[in-house]
Amino acid sequence: MDLPLISIGIPVVKANFLNEAIYCALEQTYSNIEIVILNNAKGNLIREQIENIVTSFKSEKIYYYKNETQLPIIENWNKLLTLVKGEYFSLLCDDDKWDKRFLMEIFKLTAKYPNANVFHSRALIVNDQGQHIRLTPMCNEYEDALDFIHERLKFLRAHYLSDFVVKMSAMRKIKGFTQISTGWGSDDLTWTKLAVDHGIIYTPQILFYYRESNINISNTDGLKTKISGLSQFIILLNELLVLMKPSDPDKIIQYNLILNEINVFRQKHIEMFWKKYLTIKLKSKTLSKLVFKIIRNKVTK
Repeated sequence: MDLPLISIGIPVVKANFLNEAIYCALEQTYSNIEIVILNNAKGNLIREQIENIVTSFKSEKIYYYKNETQLPIIENWNKLLTLVKGEYFSLLCDDDKWDKRFLMEIFKLTAKYPNANVFHSRALIVNDQGQHIRLTPMCNEYEDALDFIHERLKFLRAHYLSDFVVKMSAMRKIKGFTQISTGWGSDDLTWTKLAVDHGIIYTPQILFYYRESNINISNTDGLKTKISGLSQFIILLNELLVLMKPSDPDKIIQYNLILNEINVFRQKHIEMFWKKYLTIKLKSKTLSKLVFKIIRNKVTK
């Protein structure tokens, strides 16, 4: 049986863990892959470091490109989509990594659910040293788009970006990753759009390792930037939900619960952003909790 080509896109802005990311891509037991690396670093020094790392790997599966100037995050992801040739695509962040079985197990799911457009695996969160921190909650093997949104808004899901594989024909139909200036929430909205007709497929195997680090883009964005991205996400989610209104009685209940949950989700995330911001500024998690409690009490009075 001919294996479909799976494209691995690596958008690079930092070099800290790039070696591990490229190595795990090359180590995949699924053989028909291409690895498309796009250097999107800002300064010349880091751009050269990235290029030196990439060129140290001698593989015909690697295709290397670089931007003349740094592109915004979603524009860069979507540029990667124009460079790949595969039937399926996964975006591997430069500080994360996969188990060597990741693409093979996802491929098995594509054979079982040939109409589905989006697939993902369970994830293990690790720190800078690669030490295990926690596992993400389990999902059903199949869930529809409303299930996916409901569980996310209720904080019953934890998923990321590089734990997903998508069908490229479907990505082209929705014109790539959803545009959000900060990038925050673009992946959730994109996966939801892809799941509208044929759901989201999941394997409980722990095949993705997400690195929780202070150098993550999501952790280095400023407070105002994060809140702005959250606001854009809420607007786009509401627009998407208008197009997803169900007719099934059970789904109508779920749909209405989702609509009621959006503001709660927004408020909880703003609180999370503030706590993280204060922790970084005050260099103390305990002190930041105390200051946040004082601020919240003054606001609610």
